[in-house]
Amino acid sequence: MSALHGSAIATLVERSARYVRLLHLPHGYTPTLVGDARIAKIATRLNSRGDR
Repeated sequence: MSALHGSAIATLVERSARYVRLLHLPHGYTPTLVGDARIAKIATRLNSRGDR
């Protein structure tokens, strides 16, 4: 976590699909916060794809 800005990021990488996303973690990087950010990012991606 940056001492100057008080925020952190995590990376979500799926190599076989060549999918890479940065997850903004404005409130820290505890396991719970990282897990919640991952779930939210994946849900957003799935919802934006629609029915294929």
